[in-house]
Amino acid sequence: FGMIDEVRNLHTRHGLSYERLHQFGLEYRVIGEYIEKMSNVKCQMSNVSELSQRLKWNIHGFARGQMTWFRRDKEIEWVRSIDEARDLVSRFLDL
Repeated sequence: FGMIDEVRNLHTRHGLSYERLHQFGLEYRVIGEYIEKMSNVKCQMSNVSELSQRLKWNIHGFARGQMTWFRRDKEIEWVRSIDEARDLVSRFLDL
């Protein structure tokens, strides 16, 4: 799991605090919490399998929130096929 090493290196070699890592995005936040767990019993995660599951849940929740936000935007034209997309682009460009 290379991202664990990446986050660990950012913290240990480059001196980034866990609070700063949390600002980088949800993956860095979750992995930072996992690394903290390794040195602090208070954290909630105990193994890589749990970390992986938590990442999946967080990413899924974030994606759901994005889709909700996009669906509310009345300017977005949702398409179901490449032909429909080409037609919309052609009309937009007035070709």
